[in-house]
Amino acid sequence: MLRSDNRHRDSYLRPAERYGSMDRDRQLRRVLVSAVLALPIVIITINVGAGETIRLRCSGALSLYEENIPLARVNDEIVTVDLDGKLVHGLFAGPHRISRIGQDAISVWSRVRFKDGVEGTVQGAIDRATGKTYLFAQRDTQPNQMVFYYDLVCRPVRQLF
Repeated sequence: MLRSDNRHRDSYLRPAERYGSMDRDRQLRRVLVSAVLALPIVIITINVGAGETIRLRCSGALSLYEENIPLARVNDEIVTVDLDGKLVHGLFAGPHRISRIGQDAISVWSRVRFKDGVEGTVQGAIDRATGKTYLFAQRDTQPNQMVFYYDLVCRPVRQLF
């Protein structure tokens, strides 16, 4: 026998309709899912930038367009990536500021002043998996013309001690 009291009257409604905008279990689940999804980002940020300095040995090519050197060979150039200080040392016209430290790449972007006093930007990236590195500079007065371009492959330098 079915009862006609109010207990079963709104049983067909979803919990959000029954208890207001959202029931407590659903709110708790949403908070827990958000925390679990944010945890890997926090761990990656802590592991990637924990006062680490990485030394790389880079080889490849450098094009100096202003010096009319279309392609110069670069052999075993030592590049230091200071994650704590957010700087890359050892590349032409450096040091360069690290603009982003990601899981896949370290991005570089900085302002420079060239020999003739004109300012410009240097930007590029170091791929963390392959070591593929590119870096280029442009003048503010001629943004479509490169001043120099690095095309390198970098490998970590192994410490002996």
